[in-house]
Amino acid sequence: MKTDGWQDRFFAYLDVARVTPFKWGVQDCCLFAADVVDTVSGTTLRAQLAACYADEPTALAYIASFGSLEAAVSSWLGASQAPNSAGPGDIVIATLDNGPIVGVCLGVKCGFASIIDGPILYTQRDVITACWPV
Repeated sequence: MKTDGWQDRFFAYLDVARVTPFKWGVQDCCLFAADVVDTVSGTTLRAQLAACYADEPTALAYIASFGSLEAAVSSWLGASQAPNSAGPGDIVIATLDNGPIVGVCLGVKCGFASIIDGPILYTQRDVITACWPV
């Protein structure tokens, strides 16, 4: 799914995301992941997802309608893969102190749009519980 030149677009997007504050329905973990997918593959996932919720209560209700964050992400990107198959630009889920969060694999680290340690929280990749190749 990644298109030619995706790496340059990916790192340019990360530069913007690093200074974009967390806000439900604007720059949250799901929309961050959708932006990455759109950036590296030319899709319009963000627009589709942004139409489904606007704030924290509607985001949580949207995710709950799937049963879990992993199930919600799988509805957008297909079946999840083993965590060790994640590569740069792939979407990942981790369970951190506040619960599950979706983000992106950067290689040896992962990045997540975070309300607590934001705008982007960086972790080692050993926290990944599932991934979706993009």
